[in-house]
Amino acid sequence: MNLAEIIDTVEDTTENEFTFEQHVDFITQTEKAIYQAIKFPAMAKTQTTNTSTNNSKYLTNTDYLYTKSFVVAVAGVNYTLIQKDHSFIEEAYPASTDAGDASRPRYYSTLTVDSDGKTEIIFGPAPSGSFSTVHTYATYPDSITKDATAKNDTKTSWLGNNFDNALLNGALVEAARFMKAEQDIVAMYKEMYITSLKLAQELQSNLNNDSYRPQSAPMAGVQ
Repeated sequence: MNLAEIIDTVEDTTENEFTFEQHVDFITQTEKAIYQAIKFPAMAKTQTTNTSTNNSKYLTNTDYLYTKSFVVAVAGVNYTLIQKDHSFIEEAYPASTDAGDASRPRYYSTLTVDSDGKTEIIFGPAPSGSFSTVHTYATYPDSITKDATAKNDTKTSWLGNNFDNALLNGALVEAARFMKAEQDIVAMYKEMYITSLKLAQELQSNLNNDSYRPQSAPMAGVQ
């Protein structure tokens, strides 16, 4: 479904009209809730760069949510860094700007977000040279409302193309709550939303498993 189709269906189902801005709120809140509940492959993104000698700090892109993996290449060999608490790195490598005899980072820890909206990651130990890195992290895919300006915009998105039922039913829940609809109406929309989320989770589990591996556990928070 595209944006205009979702908006039309929400208004037809609820028999109520909303402003474009209200629809954007309903949809974007639903998108984030879905992405927080199910870790879709579409959420993965990579950031490649080189380390600087004796510089233990690394800045992520502004769309960073959390790290999936961090790989450092040294002499053609890829090493996966292990995530540790910041206190561990401070204690194990107190001279954060001096790599000493260490040739490459072995650990990483996420720190605070700076004024530009970038998350600071610190290496332990600091790199003793310029090494290429591949940082795979999670982010929210583009919203179906991105760059849209009116209800009749036919914007599409990955979520709208692949799991439109979850997006639509979630938007209906948000719209019903906004309207202060009767509890039985809200409950009906919520049940439809949860069902569509579980179907999306099942498909995601099938993508992540084969006949030799067990299915993943049920989605947390969905009952």
